[in-house]
Amino acid sequence: MNWNNLLPYSPAIIALLKGIVKTSDKAWNTLKKYEPEIKSFFESIGIAVKVRDENGYAYLSQPDENELSYEDKQIIKQKTGFVKLDRLIRREPLSDEQALLSLLLRERLEEDEIITKREIYTELKIFYKENLDKEKQYKDFENVIKQLLKINFITELKKDEDDDLETIYKIEKIITDKIDIDKIDEIKQKFIQKNAVK
Repeated sequence: MNWNNLLPYSPAIIALLKGIVKTSDKAWNTLKKYEPEIKSFFESIGIAVKVRDENGYAYLSQPDENELSYEDKQIIKQKTGFVKLDRLIRREPLSDEQALLSLLLRERLEEDEIITKREIYTELKIFYKENLDKEKQYKDFENVIKQLLKINFITELKKDEDDDLETIYKIEKIITDKIDIDKIDEIKQKFIQKNAVK
């Protein structure tokens, strides 16, 4: 390898390929300093860099084939010889439970970005049948929370060692880019019917 070819903004490129870059990350300043160059680099392989300065994060986005216009597809074919590009940015589908909590958090963000685990459990329980096995239900809820932590929809701010339900989370603003608030009623009704909640 010829290290002389190393780009000065390589750390930001690598950070973006790994996931969301926040203002608190070391790569953020590099990303902002070389933003035009970084965007041009990714555009050359069919990927967009979404920088949300007002919310303090950036991430990569790759359009689905059905989001491309006829002209877009013609350019891709002309430039590469391929009808479409393989996906580099994977879209992991959310489970029904993850989608429900994501929408509830997206709705909550309109009022407040802070929420406790107790409040999350209270919000979720509304959409489930009465469950005598509370321990199992809470374990299921805990798994959903862990998944949203993993995809950066929420961040744990303070863990309460005495009362786990008082653990505090911050709802990350990237959820506004990823979750369509207009679908909240549709998903709620779907979940209510699925669980036969009266």
